[in-house]
Amino acid sequence: MARRIKFIFVGKVKQDFWKKAEKFYLQRISNFFNVQTIVVKDSKKGSIDNRVNFEAREILKKLLPSDFVVLLDENGKFLSSMDFAKKLTMWTELPNKTPCFVVGGPYGLSQEIKKRSDFLFSLSPLTFTHEMARVILLEQIYRAYQILINSSYHH
Repeated sequence: MARRIKFIFVGKVKQDFWKKAEKFYLQRISNFFNVQTIVVKDSKKGSIDNRVNFEAREILKKLLPSDFVVLLDENGKFLSSMDFAKKLTMWTELPNKTPCFVVGGPYGLSQEIKKRSDFLFSLSPLTFTHEMARVILLEQIYRAYQILINSSYHH
């Protein structure tokens, strides 16, 4: 059985160069994983709280009980690429679970989503646009797999 991996992203990628980078890494990742990508609608109306709560409801509709939710969050745990590769292996080998990486919109994610998550993960202490965060996450997942197969990509 092929390993599965799932992504839930808030909003569409707007800039062409991010679209190309996202497509590039998704294609590479799909050589090793059965990939499911879900894009939920971002909210453009109301207060920041209303937007974040709307997006949370949309994400929650797409989460399954079998999802092991890895949430990108500025207050999450920092991991080296090597440690992330170990975690990814562990997550993809969980019985009856699929790692599901969730990247929120420009205003982040609600407490409700954070409570549903199994692991809070921070890419960096720096702040990135949500489009950039998506591409960095995808590259790190590709890198993690390359580390696991001992490829020269990581060097």
